[in-house]
Amino acid sequence: QSHKGLLRHIVARQVDDTISITLVLNGNSLPQYEVLIDLLKNNINLKFNLFYCINKIKSNTILTDDIKLLYGQQEQITTDFNIEYFISPTSFLQVNRFIQNKIYETILNNVNESDILIDAYSGAGLLTSILSQKAKQVYGIEIVKSATENANLLMKHNNIKNVKNINGDCSIVLPKLINEINLSNNSISLVLDPPRKGCDQNVLNAINLSKPNQILYLSCNPATLARDLKILSDTYKIEFIKPFDMFPQTKHIETLVKLARIF
Repeated sequence: QSHKGLLRHIVARQVDDTISITLVLNGNSLPQYEVLIDLLKNNINLKFNLFYCINKIKSNTILTDDIKLLYGQQEQITTDFNIEYFISPTSFLQVNRFIQNKIYETILNNVNESDILIDAYSGAGLLTSILSQKAKQVYGIEIVKSATENANLLMKHNNIKNVKNINGDCSIVLPKLINEINLSNNSISLVLDPPRKGCDQNVLNAINLSKPNQILYLSCNPATLARDLKILSDTYKIEFIKPFDMFPQTKHIETLVKLARIF
């Protein structure tokens, strides 16, 4: 609060048998970090990676891109649904991997093998790559260029051939893409996993106009989810609403909704 001192945050993430620790600093270096490495070696019964992140910005942003490795590996590899993917300090991952995989399994079970599937807000492509194992063809749409680049690397690493990642704004890319697919008379499913603010109005307008056959909408904010479902209610009916306790012992919840087009 006073913007004084060196250590702003400690971010720790355990994946499999490795814990990655990132010290967020209000400074340019971490003095005597060798002492910390020795303490961690003697007190943690896990492999560990130690990073520091320089963040002298007066904001509530925790991590910046200025991250340096002090000990261990820059990235680690883990596997979900037979997909190998890389994790670094800035990788976005759900905080509860067990529940994350329950959600992904439910989404996968509601995808047909004949579907052309569009994964909007696809990020670094983990869910996109999982869906590629069942759907006929998958398109990932993501506005952040670095995330799209990471998604392309993920597909290449896993030798996935039926995914095309598109870097662009959903509200512009989505209607054009659906119209192109509709010309070949294929069944279209849409996966939406927007940030807490929900879907952009232009994206919802594009969905109502282009009318994919079904939507699987994953939300971390019930308020914006309810708002968006109302906007889609003239075109889609709700088939199920399923909550997942992604954040135990808190008021927060992850919700998956399946929507079918009204013919």
